[in-house]
Amino acid sequence: MLRYQNRPAGMISFNGFDELSHSSDVGYWLNTADTGKGIVGKALQGILKIGFEELGLNKIIIEAAVENERSNQVAQRAGFHLDGVSRSGILLDTGFTDVNIYSILKDDWKSK
Repeated sequence: MLRYQNRPAGMISFNGFDELSHSSDVGYWLNTADTGKGIVGKALQGILKIGFEELGLNKIIIEAAVENERSNQVAQRAGFHLDGVSRSGILLDTGFTDVNIYSILKDDWKSK
């Protein structure tokens, strides 16, 4: 759980692990009132540290709906590489939408 000013503000988590590639995807959401405060960016740095140093991952992935500008900006600011777009990659309330696939490798993260 993400907390801001002593109250719940959102969530960040590893959502699945691929043992063969030593990778995992990360998901996050934040209360609308708490956006733009750097909360997810800070939490993402912590989860990268856990993933690479404690869990031995080689790659961490973020999938962000193409039209979700804030989520895409989080990945970009954290140094993730845009690997490509998955067409109709996720089902939202409005229907299927395209998803940007971002990744960061352990070596990329270490060199930051």
